[in-house]
Amino acid sequence: MSTRAFKDMAKIYKLFVEEQEHLDFSDEALEQMFEFESKGKGSLSIDTQHLNYLKTGDKINGYSVGRNVLDITVAMWLDSLTEPGWLPKMEEIYRGKFPYWWLDSVFKNFVKQKDNEYKELGLWGELSPSYNIDKMKKRITKED
Repeated sequence: MSTRAFKDMAKIYKLFVEEQEHLDFSDEALEQMFEFESKGKGSLSIDTQHLNYLKTGDKINGYSVGRNVLDITVAMWLDSLTEPGWLPKMEEIYRGKFPYWWLDSVFKNFVKQKDNEYKELGLWGELSPSYNIDKMKKRITKED
């Protein structure tokens, strides 16, 4: 039986894929994904599922596809933030469809690293990345 925290993450996985008739977002697919992620039970390889779909027409676990796209997307986000002008890029991501609680967890280590870099340069308080990110989130929230 999946946990509430996992169900919250499953909602995030769904944000990364569009509903399509060959993707399965049933309660059974949710439980399969939970078993796979929490206990390592089963196999949810995208390639294997896709080949099976082509052979049999069985649907592909939509949560596993969403997780796969999430991993790729987050890696691209983090890579793009290593370049100058990271705050406007981060703002664009925060203006998207993803909940702040999840984005904050994705960017936690990045923000900590940036805070340390700025602190070493003597830039702290209102000049710190964490302060400016909080300010950005408040501005976005007011605009919505």
